[in-house]
Amino acid sequence: MSERIRKSLPVLPSGASDAGAVHVARAVEAAGVEAAGAVRVAMVTLGCDKNTVDSERILSSLLGAGVRIAESPEDADVVVVNTCGFIEMAKQESVDTLLEAARLKEEGRVRAVVGMGCLVQRYKPELEAEIPEVDLFLGLAEVDRLVPELAERGIVEADAPLMERPLRVLSSATGPGHSSHLKISEGCDHGCAFCAIPLMRGKFRSTPLDVLVREAQELERRGVVELNIVSQDTTWYGRDWARALARGEEAPVRSAEGESYFLGRPFDAMPNAPEDPRRHAFGGRSGGPVRPGPIRIDGIDRTGALPLLLRTLLAETSIPWFRLFYMYPSGITPELVRLMAAEERILPYLDMPIQHGSDAVLARMRRPERRATILERVGWLR
Repeated sequence: MSERIRKSLPVLPSGASDAGAVHVARAVEAAGVEAAGAVRVAMVTLGCDKNTVDSERILSSLLGAGVRIAESPEDADVVVVNTCGFIEMAKQESVDTLLEAARLKEEGRVRAVVGMGCLVQRYKPELEAEIPEVDLFLGLAEVDRLVPELAERGIVEADAPLMERPLRVLSSATGPGHSSHLKISEGCDHGCAFCAIPLMRGKFRSTPLDVLVREAQELERRGVVELNIVSQDTTWYGRDWARALARGEEAPVRSAEGESYFLGRPFDAMPNAPEDPRRHAFGGRSGGPVRPGPIRIDGIDRTGALPLLLRTLLAETSIPWFRLFYMYPSGITPELVRLMAAEERILPYLDMPIQHGSDAVLARMRRPERRATILERVGWLR
C-alpha cells in the first residue's frame, strides 16, 4: 500500500483481541420482521442518514432472500457493516467496527462478516489486504451482488424462494417509528475541495418521481407521519436531467419498466469513479460545481425540480409533515420559498450546510455559495 494511501486510510489496529462488544452504531433493529430462513443477519450502519436508507434497502434485499434479521451482531450469523469514509474519524470508526465484527467471527459467534459502503468503495483493495478476516467487501456499485455472493459461500440458500418484502426494512435505531427518510438522489456534482463524496458515489443522479412516490406511499402505510427529504444536495434534484436532454434523450422523470433503482439510478449507471479527468485519487476536483442550463420538460421550466417533487408528494400521499435536509443555499429558489410558505405540511425548517461566512474561505473550499448569496437566501426565508 502506497504511503499516500496509508495516510488516507486509518491505521489498522494490530490485533482484534481487545475485550468489548461490537460497536453497534445505529444498528438496524427490525423488530417484528419475520422471514422463513434460519440465517440471521445484523446490519451495523455508520455515517449519515443517506447511509441509513441504503442499509434499510440492503436489509430488504436480504429479507427477500429468506433470512431473519437480528437485532444485534451478537445474535447474528452474518454481520454486515455499512461503512462511512467521509472524514478520518469516520474511517477509523469503520475500520474498528469491522475488526470488532471479525473478532466475533474468530470467537465462533458469527459465521461471516461483510463490509459495504463508502469506505469500501474508496479503499476496497487495501481493506481486502489489511483485514482478510472479513469474508466479503462490496463497493457501492456492487450491492446487488450481496445475496448471490452469500449464496455462493453457502451462507444463504441458493434456491430459497423469494419472499414478499417491503422496499425498505425500517430502522428503529434512527428515531421514533413515525419518522423516516426519503433519499431522493445519489451522488454529487459539486467539487468541494475537502469532500470525496463524488469520488465514492459518482455524479448526481435524481431518482424518478414515480419511484419516490411509491416509496413514500409505502412508508405512509407503515405508519410514517414525518418524512425527512435527504440527498447530497436536495436543492439539486432534477438538475442532472440536463445531461440527458443535452444528449437528445428524454429526461428520466419516470422510471423505465424493469429498471432497479437502488442507489438513485439503475445499477448499470452507477460509476466506479467520476468521469471528470481533473479529479485525483484522494482529493477534490479542480474547478467549481456543474451548472446546467435551463431544463424544460413539457414546456415547463424544471431547472430545479424540487418544488415539482414536493407538490407530487403532497398530492399523492397524506403524510402530514415533510422536512427538508441538506439544502444548499445557492439552490434555494423563490418558487421553493413560496411553496414552503403556502403548504403547512412542509415544515418551516431547513437544514443548510453554510460552512463559512468568509468569501475567501468559501472560495478555497470550492463551495458554490458566497456570503451575499447566503444572506440573500436567509432573507427570503425570513
